[in-house]
Amino acid sequence: MRNAAAVPLWLPRARGAAVPVPLLFALLHFARYVWRVGRIAARNEAFRGLLYLLLITLGLGTLFFSLVEGWSLFDALYFSVITLTTIGYGDFAPQTVAGRAFTIAYIFFGLAIFGAFLALLSELTLEERRQRRQPANPPSEDA
Repeated sequence: MRNAAAVPLWLPRARGAAVPVPLLFALLHFARYVWRVGRIAARNEAFRGLLYLLLITLGLGTLFFSLVEGWSLFDALYFSVITLTTIGYGDFAPQTVAGRAFTIAYIFFGLAIFGAFLALLSELTLEERRQRRQPANPPSEDA
């Protein structure tokens, strides 16, 4: 008999592939987190505003790089996202002067928007955790 600890836990999936159980639980946990924060964020005007501004920034960057650099829409979106997230793999780079000049401005403005979005998302996450940890009916001090 094999050692039970050495046997990986797998869940069957369509087409014969498998998904590791820890990955499945991590994905479910992440989905629950997104749902909870999303409920709080939906009521927050600043969050919605920053989200829209971030999406507009990504859209404008995608459109510009597609038109000026001649990239496909997917490649332009890819470059826009990896630029704003400061990953910068280096597989794409603007070749035109206009593309390089736009990229400089895009990085400064886009990073400010992305940073503000992440800061507010962190704040909302901490607020959600505080709300979960607080008792529903705190004991009164008069008792």
